[in-house]
Amino acid sequence: MKPIFMWIFKILLIASVMVVPVKAEIYKYKDAKGNTVYSDKPTSSTSQTVKNTTSQATSGASTVAADQTVPVKWHPGHYVMVYPQGTSTDASHKAYMDSVIQEVGINPAFQGIQKQYFWNKLEPAKGVYDFSEIKKDLAALALVHKRLVVSFQERSYNTGDVYAPKYLLTSEYAGGVYSYNSGKGFNVNYWHEGVQDRLVALVTEMGKQLNGYSNLEAVNLEETAHSNHDQVWVKNYSTKYYNGVIRVALATKTAFPNTVVIQYINYADWNMDKIVSAMVGAGIGLGGPDVSEKDTGLLNTSYQIIQNQSGKLPIGMAVQYLNYDFNNGRGPKDPPSIASIHAFAQNTLKANYIFWMRRTKEPWNGSDYYQDILIHMNTLNWTASPKGGLDTKCPTLLKACNTN
Repeated sequence: MKPIFMWIFKILLIASVMVVPVKAEIYKYKDAKGNTVYSDKPTSSTSQTVKNTTSQATSGASTVAADQTVPVKWHPGHYVMVYPQGTSTDASHKAYMDSVIQEVGINPAFQGIQKQYFWNKLEPAKGVYDFSEIKKDLAALALVHKRLVVSFQERSYNTGDVYAPKYLLTSEYAGGVYSYNSGKGFNVNYWHEGVQDRLVALVTEMGKQLNGYSNLEAVNLEETAHSNHDQVWVKNYSTKYYNGVIRVALATKTAFPNTVVIQYINYADWNMDKIVSAMVGAGIGLGGPDVSEKDTGLLNTSYQIIQNQSGKLPIGMAVQYLNYDFNNGRGPKDPPSIASIHAFAQNTLKANYIFWMRRTKEPWNGSDYYQDILIHMNTLNWTASPKGGLDTKCPTLLKACNTN
């Protein structure tokens, strides 16, 4: 077994950029200020083509979801989970993403990255869509032969941010969002048909523009938990809420027939069976936003379902911020080892994908868990298991997987 994290291979990253085959569709060039720019149109005679990522047809995407013989891009393994630093136009965000993509590009343990994209950035005005950030990330990752998992984010948890577009925050959509977690989090009104209509329109347009990218590996939808504990709200809206979750997930799969779609599930009350039945019928993968070996709330609910569907559907598990500190989801602080997190996700949850949050050492983050991940990955026998122990068989309900 040879170490796979040899940072001297950074020179290979530069070499890989220089030898990308010349094809059409995505171009890399320098603007007047010397900044690297990616575009789907050549803007100068010095533009460098990156990769023909739109060779797969996307016409008819709205009609093929029920045809499970459509080949689905299938490249399971370990991915680095990142979240935006500043705004997509900030120098800090660009520097951060450049660093992440460089690291992933020279590290054969990782298939690519999973990144959050916020609804209000993807649809800055009603019916006006902007997927430029996703396309830039796809182009940059194509240069280093890595893949992207789009994590569609419409809710906040602890920051007090509202990720719904401003036009949604009106009486037409019953205010568009509701608060929870003592006002620290905001979720969209999935129970409202008008909100559902806008979400369906968004994912449909996303599919038209993005499904054909060969290195767009997957789209994951956020957790099913509505997190609203007001009993009047639960009585009046929870069933409609979960019907909305199902509707949006099915629309996403329809829009992305050639791309893995994963619905995170947790704490969905009595509607969980209904949700899972819909996902199974459409070939939509399952997963969760936490890997916590001793979290009884998950062990007795969604984890059992995920285990039962392994081998049938794609399974994607996210190792989140607090999973590095608590192995039961709550506390007291009892940091599990990276090896134990990996073993639980691999052997108990049977994950095809593990998304490892890139939690580095800053004063607010504590230990350098990302470095611990790199060390752990270096202990694995990659010759015996090229995907780091994760199951690579095509799930039976996908029926046709494209591993090219």
